[in-house]
Amino acid sequence: PRSTLFPYTTLFRSHLDTVADIDPETADMERLVEFIHAQGHEVELTFRQIADLCRENDLFDGRVPANTNARVKNTEFSRVLLRFKNREFSNRLTFRIRGSGHAKRYAVQPQEQEMAAAA
Repeated sequence: PRSTLFPYTTLFRSHLDTVADIDPETADMERLVEFIHAQGHEVELTFRQIADLCRENDLFDGRVPANTNARVKNTEFSRVLLRFKNREFSNRLTFRIRGSGHAKRYAVQPQEQEMAAAA
């Protein structure tokens, strides 16, 4: 079955495929950040939802765990996501990780929203 997120995939992939001189892992993260942002400003996703999105959209070249029982792959992919924590991307969106363990949630914030929260 096709993902309900399929239309967004094509849109963001076509936008970012034109970006040159960018690390493939960073490009995949840019696509993921764009996709999360398209879901809505207040969306927080679980690790499983992030992994599903990445598998459906062929992101991170096989580094995404096939299921939640793949402990080694889960740990490896979790570290990949952690490298991008609090990083601002070229689209002025910041990738956030909140919580820890099984309560960990992943979200994207526009830069304007961050500046308002800091004030």
